[in-house]
Amino acid sequence: MNEMNKKLLRSLNDKVKGFIKSHQLDIPPNLAIKPRAVGEAYEELMQDNFEELLGTDGQKYEKATRAKATADFSFYGNDGKYYAVDVKTHCIGKWGMPNLISYKKLDKFYRDSNNTFLVLLIDYEVTDEGNVVPNNIKLVPIEWISWDCLAVQGTLGQIQIKNAELVYPYGLSREEWIENFHINVRSSIHRKIRLLEKELEFFEVPA
Repeated sequence: MNEMNKKLLRSLNDKVKGFIKSHQLDIPPNLAIKPRAVGEAYEELMQDNFEELLGTDGQKYEKATRAKATADFSFYGNDGKYYAVDVKTHCIGKWGMPNLISYKKLDKFYRDSNNTFLVLLIDYEVTDEGNVVPNNIKLVPIEWISWDCLAVQGTLGQIQIKNAELVYPYGLSREEWIENFHINVRSSIHRKIRLLEKELEFFEVPA
């Protein structure tokens, strides 16, 4: 069984929350209303500063350099385990269904019990003046997010948050979460197969 070091997670959460709340996002008002622009700005902010925030909590920080990388950045914790971090933002009051990671990548990544996929969730508001104000911030392993809040997109092969307004903890072990992960993936694939079979009916060739 591999459960994330809670002392390490608590330390990282404290530092990340403090940093984000004390740094005004450098983004013009006309872009602050665009969720993608805000997301990219926070991603860049964390990529550029997380190594310094990490301090004695970890080492070997690495920023993603490929568009199809597993996450935005990664590091080895002071517990010797490997962590990949994906930054996700959400404008409070607006519905969103962000992609987290492809189920194939996560399945491969989690075959090593020393690997953990972390999601940095940043909820924010935009003032009338166009300033981005961070609100709820949490850094959590993906297996701490309930499957009631997640979905598997069969066509794109992505694990998604169903509704960014509703993200709450799972409360069970990593092994139990992974078991539910496989069940949800299989269900999604079978559902997609059934839909494709119906599509094929439109193009049946007469005997």
